[in-house]
Amino acid sequence: MKLTFDGISSCWEESIPLGNGRMGAVLCSEPETDVLYLNDDTLWSGYPHAETSPVTPEIVAKARQASLQD
Repeated sequence: MKLTFDGISSCWEESIPLGNGRMGAVLCSEPETDVLYLNDDTLWSGYPHAETSPVTPEIVAKARQASLQD
């Protein structure tokens, strides 16, 4: 496989992510510098007290109503 680009990516949104599901990388280039963003799934373990709120039909209905209000 060969990927060819006709320009440089100046921000991570314009770049192509590379990775295997555990590690990831994105390269952003500018004429004078390169920035390499790296991520590893073992670097993030969540908040100290990771609590999840259940999404109930009532909560969904309230969110829909709130989004329709002016």
